[in-house]
Amino acid sequence: MKLSIITTCLNSDSTIRFTLDSILSQSYQNIEHIIIDGGSTDETKKILKKYRHTQKKIFTLKNSSIYQAINFGIKKSTGSFVCILNADDIFNSNKTVESVVKIIKKKKYDMYFGDVVFIKNNEFLKPVRFYSSKGYKTEMIKKCLMPPHTASFIKREVYDKICLYNENLKIAADFNFFLETLIHFKLKFFIINKIITRMRLGGVSTKNLLSYFYNSYDIYKSFRINKIPLSYFDLLFRVFFKLKQLLNININKLNKNFELPKINFEKYYFYSRQIKIVKNLNYIINKNFVLSAMNLAFLGSYAQKNVTIYKDL
Repeated sequence: MKLSIITTCLNSDSTIRFTLDSILSQSYQNIEHIIIDGGSTDETKKILKKYRHTQKKIFTLKNSSIYQAINFGIKKSTGSFVCILNADDIFNSNKTVESVVKIIKKKKYDMYFGDVVFIKNNEFLKPVRFYSSKGYKTEMIKKCLMPPHTASFIKREVYDKICLYNENLKIAADFNFFLETLIHFKLKFFIINKIITRMRLGGVSTKNLLSYFYNSYDIYKSFRINKIPLSYFDLLFRVFFKLKQLLNININKLNKNFELPKINFEKYYFYSRQIKIVKNLNYIINKNFVLSAMNLAFLGSYAQKNVTIYKDL
């Protein structure tokens, strides 16, 4: 079974290599990776060109919205199922896709929902929010509560025969997609009881308090579009559902099966810009560089590829 992964990006050179590494590190190999760049002006395009995935397809769609880019990627994809993994996200482990495909092959559902762990920056082992699909019921979408979109695997036929994402909704087109598919078309879904992705905070829907209100307005419009009655109480107080996600944090449990992606492509393209060899001792002393055996040990381990460099190291 071929899986299509859709990644949208725009000036994402600080995060996208983790996303690319995460896909390259997957034990399941039958993955088609569709990447849509919104016209990046930083190093993103250079990174994408050096990305060695054999089934990658890179497109540039300037001045596009996120959902325009996602729809474009879906139309270009050929997999049986589609997963959205944006430039701020990584899979929770190197066997995530393999484990999900095994479930899909055993079950016969249109959609599969897993869990999402939210982090800040590259602090992968410090979860700040846990968004679980456990116990999710269809009627919850009418309460303005949607399943985790970034941990969803959607059958390609759903997009082909039912609907794509409404491009008139800037933030909540994913909510509208689930409202339409679950209520109007009564599609069935299966809950995957495992963490699928780790997602960085700071995206369009998680950036700040203002984005919460924009999102709420889009949800309001979604109910209007679908001619479904809306409880304003549910719309306003869905914030308590998110507060529960902030409080439901068990760091040891959430980190139990987490794996950092392996570094598989053009290591030195990134790292050569982070290591500088100098011969003038005054230079490194002035830079508060500690002259010690520890530094020598680190450089030796790095040369032997026993350690890798991340921004938080």
